[in-house]
Amino acid sequence: MKQSKDKIMRMAERYLKRTAIYQEQKDLPADEQYNLQYVLKGHSKDSSEQMIAYAGNMEIMISFNPYNQKKEISYHADWSYDIDAIFDYLEDGYELVGMSLECHYGVWRNIEEGHDGDIEHLQGVQKYLDYCKRNAVTKVKLQKELSYSGMDVMKLYEKKEKSHKEYKQSR
Repeated sequence: MKQSKDKIMRMAERYLKRTAIYQEQKDLPADEQYNLQYVLKGHSKDSSEQMIAYAGNMEIMISFNPYNQKKEISYHADWSYDIDAIFDYLEDGYELVGMSLECHYGVWRNIEEGHDGDIEHLQGVQKYLDYCKRNAVTKVKLQKELSYSGMDVMKLYEKKEKSHKEYKQSR
């Protein structure tokens, strides 16, 4: 079941908008409604089984599989949600399908704050930065769209060949 990334993102957005929690808050101002943050997919034969989407408002993050017909949702209090989980998923073989620019802003801030040793999943960070490279997520874009003023985390990006050579030399 090979689907385009745009189609997966549209399906996740549709799924979110049909949930009871979204419907309860659809009349609130846009910044208080649930918004799709990112979608990850696994690499099994039927990747729809390993699909996970995250959406959030100012207080709660929810996660769901947009292909699950049971409409099951997991709730994560804002204070308990760890953005480093994205890097953990990427290390476990998941692929980032798409991410909102606002979420990229938060991830870049997280990398900036933890790049000197507080980030646990460094391979996941490199996979995330590779996604940014391939999808033109840049400091300039974040500055223009969201007034991002933090560090250019792409300076931490290591091309695969360089990382592999450094690994071999360190052994």
